Amino acid sequence: APIGFKHHRPSNHQITSQAQDERSQQNHSVSHLRTSAYSKPTGFEHHCPATMVSDALAVACGAVCGALARHNIALIATQHALAPWHIAGINTAGSAVLGAVAAAPLPPAAKLCVGVGACGAFTTFSTFSMDVVTMIEAEQFAKAAAYVGVNNVGSVGAALGSYKLAEGLYPKLGKR
Repeated sequence: APIGFKHHRPSNHQITSQAQDERSQQNHSVSHLRTSAYSKPTGFEHHCPATMVSDALAVACGAVCGALARHNIALIATQHALAPWHIAGINTAGSAVLGAVAAAPLPPAAKLCVGVGACGAFTTFSTFSMDVVTMIEAEQFAKAAAYVGVNNVGSVGAALGSYKLAEGLYPKLGKR
């Protein structure tokens, strides 16, 4: 043990209490998925297996669509020498859709399907990050900086713009 720290073995009560705290945090995390900007709380989200299964199916269906769309766009972008800039376009478009979905008065399952599933699988921070790393490794610093700017400013701007647009279209129904 580092200097100043004594090795301490927790008691069974502390272990049980810690496990209960972790379960509570996990339940809160599951509940948060349903009470985020994508949906409205129903009050028994983490206690109802049917709700969890239907939510999982909604997310999975959207994810399949989002992943296939991104894959096909990547194929086309590669054929037309648009890589890696297509990723900035994908992230910006996905952010615009997500902003609108967050503000629109859609049923919770639709918000999960489109917002979490489709947009989550369609957009890609990890590919964007590796594109930037590749540019930096190739000493293409100006290109990397422009790519970061286009991706981040474009994505946040698109999300904000579409959110405000959808909020304006649904002024009474869109309030959560």
